[in-house]
Amino acid sequence: MAEKVELEVEISPTGEVKLAVKGVKGKSCVDLTLAFEKAVGEVKDRKFTPDYYQAAKAVQVRRTK
Repeated sequence: MAEKVELEVEISPTGEVKLAVKGVKGKSCVDLTLAFEKAVGEVKDRKFTPDYYQAAKAVQVRRTK
């Protein structure tokens, strides 16, 4: 069974968007956010959690319409 992966999106009243990836270890979390980042616009800041620096497991990204 695949592990649960979540993308948490927070939009402030000023329109600032914060995106957090949960359930992914390693640098593949950045791959999961690329399409969303392109749709929303410029990335002003990126903060990595300790999970980013851990060994990654294989993650398959599938885009749906």
